[in-house]
Amino acid sequence: MSTPAGPVAADELLLPAERGRRAVGHLGIVLTVMVCFALLEVVGTFVGAVLIAGGGIGDMGLPGVGGYVVLPVVAGVLTLPVFIRTWRWPALRIDATGISKVQRHRIETAPWAALDAVQFTRNRGVLVLRVRAGAPLPGTGRVLNRPMPLPYYPLGNTLRPWRRREHHDLIVAAVQRFAPGAYTDEPWRYRKVRHNPAAAARRTP
Repeated sequence: MSTPAGPVAADELLLPAERGRRAVGHLGIVLTVMVCFALLEVVGTFVGAVLIAGGGIGDMGLPGVGGYVVLPVVAGVLTLPVFIRTWRWPALRIDATGISKVQRHRIETAPWAALDAVQFTRNRGVLVLRVRAGAPLPGTGRVLNRPMPLPYYPLGNTLRPWRRREHHDLIVAAVQRFAPGAYTDEPWRYRKVRHNPAAAARRTP
């Protein structure tokens, strides 16, 4: 799989999963968490053993190597799923059929007929599909009784923001090619829906 370097191809746009690059970025996050916990443990030991208890610098060695290693290792294990999930990251395909997540043994497609609009979050980091009422929700088969925004595909590339901008531009060009008018540049913002019994009663026939 290769990413188009210029204009969108006539038949489809295919953005690869880039699992290796994503894994390196996520592994960096795991290692950063481990280092932060190790530093926190060293600072905590210094404050407790030297400043509060009035001991000497030699007391810093009281926890031993195992004492300093346990907490960072536990933190690393707890954040390891962030690294592991990159191996299931799908590619993104946009063609005349719709917008699809492509994995080795599965393809999940949101057809154009099911979408009211396509947009991004405010930082252009997540592709959001506005699924129309009466259409099945992609990946679930559940038919909606009202329109619903669906955060569909994170562009990622936290360590390489220019790459995310490139992918954003390619996605916009592809949507405009295969479904003119479907893309809106209005950013999607999460709005918490509050339950209003009075309004619900008015809507009930």
